[in-house]
Amino acid sequence: MESVDRLSSAMGRSLIHQPCSSFIRHGLAGLALSGLLLATQLAAAQTGPVFSPDLPSPLSPVIPSDVDPALIGTLTKNGEFAQVQRVFDIFSWQQFLAINWPTGEQGKPAPHIADLAFGPPAWTRWHESFELFREDGRPPPSMLTETQAARPLRQAVTARHGVPLGPMAATSTDRSKRILSIISATKALTVLDETRQAFTHPLWDQHGQQAHYEILMNDTETQYIVQNQLYNFDGQIAFSNTHNALNMPAGSFNRPEQPGAIEIKLAWRILDEAAGDIPQRYFTTTAMILNDDGKGWHDAQVGLVGMHIAHKTGTSPQWSWSTFEHVDNLQVNSLETVQVNGKPQHLRASFNNPDCATCLVNSYPPTKDPATGQLRTQVTRVIPIPPATEQINRQAQALLRDMGSVWQYYELINTQWPTDPAAPPTTPGPGTLPGSIDNKSGGKPTPVYLANSIMETYFQQGNQPVGQEEEGGPAVTDHVFATESCMGCHYSAGIASAYTLGANGVKTATFNGPTSADFSWTFQQLAHFRTDGTEAKPSP
Repeated sequence: MESVDRLSSAMGRSLIHQPCSSFIRHGLAGLALSGLLLATQLAAAQTGPVFSPDLPSPLSPVIPSDVDPALIGTLTKNGEFAQVQRVFDIFSWQQFLAINWPTGEQGKPAPHIADLAFGPPAWTRWHESFELFREDGRPPPSMLTETQAARPLRQAVTARHGVPLGPMAATSTDRSKRILSIISATKALTVLDETRQAFTHPLWDQHGQQAHYEILMNDTETQYIVQNQLYNFDGQIAFSNTHNALNMPAGSFNRPEQPGAIEIKLAWRILDEAAGDIPQRYFTTTAMILNDDGKGWHDAQVGLVGMHIAHKTGTSPQWSWSTFEHVDNLQVNSLETVQVNGKPQHLRASFNNPDCATCLVNSYPPTKDPATGQLRTQVTRVIPIPPATEQINRQAQALLRDMGSVWQYYELINTQWPTDPAAPPTTPGPGTLPGSIDNKSGGKPTPVYLANSIMETYFQQGNQPVGQEEEGGPAVTDHVFATESCMGCHYSAGIASAYTLGANGVKTATFNGPTSADFSWTFQQLAHFRTDGTEAKPSP
């Protein structure tokens, strides 16, 4: 396996570096005068960062804390907006690789990203949402106030959604083993949206298996949540009494010790080699899967098919949004073969059947196979990956392929970021289009839309009523083209500010308006009220 260091020369210069001036001949006589001139030019040249379109090498296990604001400012001033987008796309790839870097005990990274035997990815040391937002609303265990580097194992898990893990509980502390749930919208055992796509329906692959999701947070966000007691609705209500909104820490450029709040969402599919899946093309792990009847668990091999990265930084107070997918999700070269157990095997897309030309796309309910009765979702990408992003993907994939890394089979779909962080949201109403949609969140995001085909499948509808995209969902029947915007969607998230008490004694939280949750749906979607007698005051 080739060393990252030995590959460094193949990938060109780093993204941000101090350039060296070449010797400039001016026909001046005398070595002294020439030397003085050269020294002057060297000093003048070293005035700021220089843009490079290449992915920096050697690769690094350190998560970048922000893009270079000086570089972004210079490029923006010069009107070089395509170059700014490239800076953010490189930032996305750097994050993706660092977050997935093999990591051993005490948080030590492997020498090379391809060394999967060294340990599971760095994100496995992050904090899982069910550890923080407990179903009974209790505070998380004290160990969550420590950094993940100080504890190699996850907390002991005996049950999820009220379903005991049974004999599997002994292995639940293994941070590399996922605990996933199969729960449909009609058989829900829990309100946790991490077991479904956000606000919509389950997703079925071409084998009739449901996709699974989970959310994790880094130490920075976890400590903010714990310190402010935001892990249940009671704590959020108390916080709302003294604060207008959450304000999670932001990353600071070139300060790895200040990475800022980061959330990731992962999408998994069950791999079936007998049905033609090729595990060697996936990052795989073992997962405990909730049975269809919701009464027990079973082990399965799962492959990663999608990853969202949301990162709050100084240059992106509305957060930067990076989304990745597996290259085989939607389209493959049907002529390409892979050697599996010494035999050639053709590639097949996981969530799209090219032979079903009349199947409804991105639609629920999904298509039912007439022969097997299996449900299958026909997924397509409404907005293609931009050519410039495809270019940086090819560059990253080539480097990873040379290293023998499984991450060569993943691709960046796009990166969304605020072009003008100070711009306020555009108020919806008559005469405010297109700003009421493309600047719904404020910050004037670019690209306007960004959706992961495996995580926001049913949001990718194309032409649709304006009211489905504007804040508050007004009854506007005029149509526009739309998919979904990471910033636009997460802008609407709120935290609990009060509650009402129903006749049956059940509490229902009410929420502050947009931005009060600082662009994170975890507080509104994953939290619960405490069930141990702790009270918060109901709304008048």
